[in-house]
Amino acid sequence: MNDELQELRKTGYKPVLAGPQPFSFDEILGHIDPAPDEEIERFVEAIYSDRRQSTENSSSE
Repeated sequence: MNDELQELRKTGYKPVLAGPQPFSFDEILGHIDPAPDEEIERFVEAIYSDRRQSTENSSSE
């Protein structure tokens, strides 16, 4: 994660989806082309690895 995004997260920034019409998250996800299973597994493993590292870093402080 880059420094700019980390600074935004520290200040409590949360992205907001807004537009002229209500949006459906299901509709947004329906336009996404799913990745192969191997890529999804690597992605999920990277997320859990990042969470474990964050937990370890916060508990050592």
